[in-house]
Amino acid sequence: MAIPKVALERLDLLWFQISGTVCNLRCTHCFIGCGPEVRRHKMMSKEHVYGLLDEALELGVKEFYLTGGEPLLHPDIFDIVSWMLDRLPTTILTNGTLISERTSKRIAAIQRASRNKLEFRVSLESFNERENDLIRGPGSFARAKNGIKNLVASGFDPIITATRWWDDDREEEFESGFSELISSLGIAASRLKILPVLYLGRGADTARPYRDDERVTERCFVSFSMTNLQCSHSRIVTSEGVFVCPILIDDPKARLGSSLRDGLGAYIMESHACYTCRVSGLVCTN
Repeated sequence: MAIPKVALERLDLLWFQISGTVCNLRCTHCFIGCGPEVRRHKMMSKEHVYGLLDEALELGVKEFYLTGGEPLLHPDIFDIVSWMLDRLPTTILTNGTLISERTSKRIAAIQRASRNKLEFRVSLESFNERENDLIRGPGSFARAKNGIKNLVASGFDPIITATRWWDDDREEEFESGFSELISSLGIAASRLKILPVLYLGRGADTARPYRDDERVTERCFVSFSMTNLQCSHSRIVTSEGVFVCPILIDDPKARLGSSLRDGLGAYIMESHACYTCRVSGLVCTN
């Protein structure tokens, strides 16, 4: 059957790959393959971001997400967050390891000065320090926990995210383990977001690559509306242009142009990752 095409119904949500592919960690399953030395996508300049904010408002965007790499590595992160919050609700996706007491207090001051809400999503891979650090690197669990505590002390209620690398027989263990961890960190609302493994980047190296048959066809959407897909109402911008979604910034076919208006067209769902979105019900937003 033919490869389906997903139209952009509306541009509600705009992602910014603000720190490009630069990250202080080098996670074993990172589908983008980020790391301290990785520069495939550079950090976005403050001027570039500001110009896109104006264009986004003209197009009716309702919410911003900041991702990377690690967004808190950006030298202008505080100015950019302030500009965004002056306009729309914003979420920062972070590994949490760089959130010092000073950083959390500075961001909290920006939040207090804005009428819009700032959310944090902090990534952990296990409630168990050893398991987490095997994936995210030595010491990352302790630093992330400290960052989360600093956010909580500054009045934030972060969402914890994890990539589901464990087997089905450990599902109950992970559910209760994360629940206990979240409670111990003082997070008021227990919010845990589980994401599927994407077999791209290092995920293809450490787990497996996608199989040839793992592709969407028109049959996949007989009883499933394409409007359930994130790509029907969002786009991401990086230093290299506008892409259909955060998962596919390294796929040349997913690059839609240089401006947001270039990115308003439909996308032919050729990537294997589209299969993961469809079968897992993946939603990248909060």
